[in-house]
Amino acid sequence: MVLRRVNTEDISLLPVACNTAPCPHCARTKSAILFHRAADKFEKIASRVSLRWITLDIVNPKFGELLPCLNRILNAFRELRQSHNAWSSWNDHVAGYIWSLEITINHVARSWHPHIHIIFDGSFFPMEKMNEDWQRALGTKQARAIIGECYIKKDGKKIPLSDAPQSEIRYHPDTNDPILHDLRPENLLNVIAETTKYILPPLETEKTRPSEICELMFALHNKRLKGSGGTLAIPGRQKKNDYINLGGLQSVLDPTNPKYVDDDTLFQRIVTFAQSKPILWFNLLRFWPEAFWIEKAASAAR
Repeated sequence: MVLRRVNTEDISLLPVACNTAPCPHCARTKSAILFHRAADKFEKIASRVSLRWITLDIVNPKFGELLPCLNRILNAFRELRQSHNAWSSWNDHVAGYIWSLEITINHVARSWHPHIHIIFDGSFFPMEKMNEDWQRALGTKQARAIIGECYIKKDGKKIPLSDAPQSEIRYHPDTNDPILHDLRPENLLNVIAETTKYILPPLETEKTRPSEICELMFALHNKRLKGSGGTLAIPGRQKKNDYINLGGLQSVLDPTNPKYVDDDTLFQRIVTFAQSKPILWFNLLRFWPEAFWIEKAASAAR
């Protein structure tokens, strides 16, 4: 899509995405956006939270049984967090959380492996109690919850984030909030990345059948697969109506299109923007060979 900024002549090109979970391009894009929003949030509060992680899983469903299993695990996780359930200790230990659903495939056993990753801010949550609550929410003993501490590394030793020494603290240049200095892969950013990554690992096309991809798309349709709350709630994306949509690139580049005819500089501004984004320009050349652009530039010059 070709976008023009309101009150200016600036041009931007926006790829049209399918927004389906099995799509590698859309999955990476969504994950990157969520990661940056989460990292910005964590950077401001890192020294004020006590982070731990939880993984919730269920017995692997066979191919053909993914949808009811996803409904079950997502409904159970929602039930676990409900404050009106006296049997649940979630709100006694969890002040804030970020969660995401991940699905991997066992091609040998021909089964799915859905599980939920959670990073939470709060107090020590006994694993026995977490397991008990999770199994009660699911209504089965054939499930488990695993809990662990989040660490940084200091002099080769693991130190809980909540116990990070003052030497590991710096201050945000804009907000002056204290933040952890040590952000190597073992540390905070790695914790965030694990929780905000793609729903699905890249599918092995030589092993994955079309019927399995169809099952994935059907099971994941209209599902909420990531979320946050409490002290770790991630602000929603700010929607800004700064651009006017001029239409699809092919129609905008059509010489008979009034939008193109009325603005003889539009083509050159589109090319200039595209060439400033190497990957975007490369993708455009895949669909429209360079000869197309040369011919179009000659037509615009006339």
